[in-house]
Amino acid sequence: MKPRRKPGLRLSRTCHNGPSLEQRQRTKAALARPEVVFNGKQAQAVGHGFARFVARSGTRILACAIMPLHTHLVFDRPPYPAEQSVNLLKGAATTELTRRGLHPFADVPYKDGRFPTPWARKQWICYLNREA
Repeated sequence: MKPRRKPGLRLSRTCHNGPSLEQRQRTKAALARPEVVFNGKQAQAVGHGFARFVARSGTRILACAIMPLHTHLVFDRPPYPAEQSVNLLKGAATTELTRRGLHPFADVPYKDGRFPTPWARKQWICYLNREA
């Protein structure tokens, strides 16, 4: 049985072109640091960081799942390009992790005192489009 979608919404084809399991395993093996696994307190901090960004930007988050290895967000058309919005969300979450003393790389800062990012460089963006 095929999953049912709400009428008027269609999923962009770009969502089905993610990396293969083999590509993900090769990428993880090449990481300079171990992958980040958020604990419960860190996940809460990420959520509060997202909330601070939403309050400042007016972006509407329709759904959010913060899991140990990654996050999922569904947001309405943001005031910025989607890629920029995701980067700003990641920045707000990192700021909140740092503010609470929960940054996953707090014990290995760069020489200038900044912490390595806990996030991937890019994001996997799918678009839900409303048909006219």
